[in-house]
Amino acid sequence: MSTVFRRTFLKLPRTGPAPTLSFVDNGPGHVPHFQIGRLGFRQGILLRAVRVRITGILASLFVCCGAAGEVNVFHAEDTYRPISAGVRYLRDPSRALDIAQVAALAPEAFQLNGTDIVSLGLIDDPVWVRMDIQNEHPSGSIVLEFTNPRTTSVEFYQPVGGGRFEVSRAGPGYPFSEREIYCAHPVFPIYLPPGERAVFFLRLANVGIMRFQLHLWEHEAFHRHDALANAPNWIVIGMLAGMLVLQLLAFLTLRERGYLYVALFVAAYLMVFLTMTGAGSMLLWPNWTWMGNHSPSLFILLTLSMAALFVSVFINRKGTAPRWAVVGLLLGAGCLAAAVGEIWAEGIARMYALTFFCFAVPLFVLAAGIEGCRWGLPHATRFLIAWGGLSLAQLLVNVIVLGVFPLPARGEFPSGLGGAPRDLRERSGSNRTHALAAE
Repeated sequence: MSTVFRRTFLKLPRTGPAPTLSFVDNGPGHVPHFQIGRLGFRQGILLRAVRVRITGILASLFVCCGAAGEVNVFHAEDTYRPISAGVRYLRDPSRALDIAQVAALAPEAFQLNGTDIVSLGLIDDPVWVRMDIQNEHPSGSIVLEFTNPRTTSVEFYQPVGGGRFEVSRAGPGYPFSEREIYCAHPVFPIYLPPGERAVFFLRLANVGIMRFQLHLWEHEAFHRHDALANAPNWIVIGMLAGMLVLQLLAFLTLRERGYLYVALFVAAYLMVFLTMTGAGSMLLWPNWTWMGNHSPSLFILLTLSMAALFVSVFINRKGTAPRWAVVGLLLGAGCLAAAVGEIWAEGIARMYALTFFCFAVPLFVLAAGIEGCRWGLPHATRFLIAWGGLSLAQLLVNVIVLGVFPLPARGEFPSGLGGAPRDLRERSGSNRTHALAAE
């Protein structure tokens, strides 16, 4: 490192031990980075920003170049291991690839993910995921967890010998009763004896943002984790149900349309929450695949419609804002029309109307709240400003950052609402078929 750079930009002392910059690669599943050594506390903090930037650039280069060494080892002491960084994926715009063709491809034909989350943005192409797994756990009973319950079709291909694959299917596009493990999001048992290594595949099809994580679990540890992860979801469901009852009682008592719209808003939002966590497909429409595919956008549009209709009534309750009321009515009617259009809409085109109203309605609510403050309604309109502002911020992150630009991000999807586990060692299941693949 040059003396000018040290003194001018980092303001390091003229004397003392010289800083060292060493390259560190911790092996599969870890992002290579530069390690700074022989520095004092202040110098280490100053150089940490440089390290972060270099690490990000280096990680991008390794991902683009397809760094090797992505074997995902489930060790004897493991009960849980994330493997998203070590998997490879391949988009299939032609929609013509089958498991025989995909299994015959070299690993270099797939893109190495290299990050904690597989984030491919707003797409409607099928995606193939290649997972090289080695099982060192003595029990030999492990499961693969796919953390996004909203992905329409998740097909898991497991080698059974002789170039053949056994396929298990999950996701809203398939009846819930066909799942081998009773869980709100896709979970598949892996039959891999201790000490053996095999290549597994996932075929994913979805209309919307393709974003997920992959975890390996020891099966008893997974069920304990799933049971604990359900508690916050049940608390939220209980709170929303209580709010719904309260608003219905207020409407029946006062007979004001605003309370009815709020009650319908809470009901629709409750359905959105059940859909997003996968509990809707598990508890309410387990074998209704159409509802499983369309429920997220359908209930989001209904939620936005009730929000716009409530604001149109609230902002004009004194008859001083008829134009705002008309705009709210038009937005509410438009959301209802788009919700009805979900009956016939297919493909990624139906996402455009949803995206438009997801921006238009919160923007209208935010503007109405700001305008209401000018009319002497400061306390009530603060809730409108907060809801509109937070909704817009969330949409900017989810749609712009994750939808248009497929950037990796850290975090977890809700694990969903699990039920009583089935025996993972039971190999029977109506969703299991065999597909012949090239050796």
